[in-house]
Amino acid sequence: MTGNPSWLWSIGRGGRNISREDAEDAIAGYMVGQDISDRTVQSIDGPSTQFDLGKSYKNYSPVGPYITTIADVNDIVSKNVITKVNGDVMQQATIDKMIFDIQTLISYISGVIELYPGDLIFTGTPSGTGVGRDPQVFLKSGDVFTSEIDGLGTIETKVN
Repeated sequence: MTGNPSWLWSIGRGGRNISREDAEDAIAGYMVGQDISDRTVQSIDGPSTQFDLGKSYKNYSPVGPYITTIADVNDIVSKNVITKVNGDVMQQATIDKMIFDIQTLISYISGVIELYPGDLIFTGTPSGTGVGRDPQVFLKSGDVFTSEIDGLGTIETKVN
């Protein structure tokens, strides 16, 4: 099992085919998320073929500790995203290092599926995932996995 921090946002005004120019109007707010994957299940049919199934177990997408409205966040792209396992920093980057910006993601996703108020969109993770390390690092029973984003809070998960 691996876990990665993700910043995510909640949709406030849904829709389909939302333009890049209107994307921020669709956001209710931001929060911290933990993108947990069962790598055994994820790779059951070959390398990384079951992304959705490997992320679908109960408690595999903790979010919180609260939602921060878009009006209460200054310069979201400069926020630092950090993951720690047992206190050791595993991943760290600012949101502006994401491959796609918020507007592009909302526009693209809403062109594929209709977004509804309350939908959560996980946006990805900084480099440094456990599976991408040499040697690979996987979460194990007893590990404490912490994710934090400047101004958005911290969530902590203890692996059972």
